[in-house]
Amino acid sequence: MGSERPALKDYYVASSVDEALAYLSAYRGEAQLMGGGTLLMPRVHRGEIPISRLVDISRICSTRRIIVDGNHLYIGATASFSTLVKNTPIREQAPIVHDAASRMGTPPVRRLATLGGNIISAVGNAHALVALITLGAEVEITNLTGSQWLPVASLSARHGVSRVDSTTEAITSVRVSRLWPGRGSALQGLNLRETGGRDLLILGLDLALHEDGETVHRSAAVMGAVGTLPTRLEAAEAALVGASVHDRATLQAFVTPFAEAAHAALEDPLRGAEERVFGLAEDVFHRAVHIALGRSGIDSDHDGA
Repeated sequence: MGSERPALKDYYVASSVDEALAYLSAYRGEAQLMGGGTLLMPRVHRGEIPISRLVDISRICSTRRIIVDGNHLYIGATASFSTLVKNTPIREQAPIVHDAASRMGTPPVRRLATLGGNIISAVGNAHALVALITLGAEVEITNLTGSQWLPVASLSARHGVSRVDSTTEAITSVRVSRLWPGRGSALQGLNLRETGGRDLLILGLDLALHEDGETVHRSAAVMGAVGTLPTRLEAAEAALVGASVHDRATLQAFVTPFAEAAHAALEDPLRGAEERVFGLAEDVFHRAVHIALGRSGIDSDHDGA
């Protein structure tokens, strides 16, 4: 049971990052930043977070922009998932982020929930968190002393606990590398509840092909499961590197370690759902390869045969 809920003394809408940080400094220990509030507000109402002032940063223009600059996409941390779904550079240059945004809750939730909030949630079945770790993305963290870029993968201390302290600092931007020729990425989730609910299991895959347009040069595979933190699937990654994407054995070598890791993390919930787990991995593999082949200009009609 949470502690007694403190009464909110103020709900402050900041117009800039500097203004938001100055407010936090003035009310140190009492105030916390919020974006969409879809995860934070329920916890505040349950008395789980002992703060009495909220600083809304969702209307700061600089933290909502999506910019293409050279080989990177810069995504504002308070960009909503609805914005990510509709954004053309995200869809074309970071398809795994588009996949994550598309699977994020219902349309009303997507209009409120932000990319930064999903990162700070530090839960395994947070779609954007899995996608960004798969891409090796970085975030810009800003406080009164300045800014620094850190890997997204380094920000989760344990399940549900972020290393980002929203009472003193803010995630302001996310940096991901754009797709290059021969590179593809995809994400999919598994929801065993026929009537809705959050995905229990998420798989992200990012791979790059050699110039021959067939052999995998590098790969990154990340699994997220409810109750855990996202995990790199090193055995699945190793099975892909040097293998042909047209060889059926390559798919099997990727799917098997994922299925083993999934059942180790969620043994009871996944009992009897083996075919759906394999189907999830096959779908992610085929779509990532399809995108990579399409961008290589060699062949985009991959069928996994």
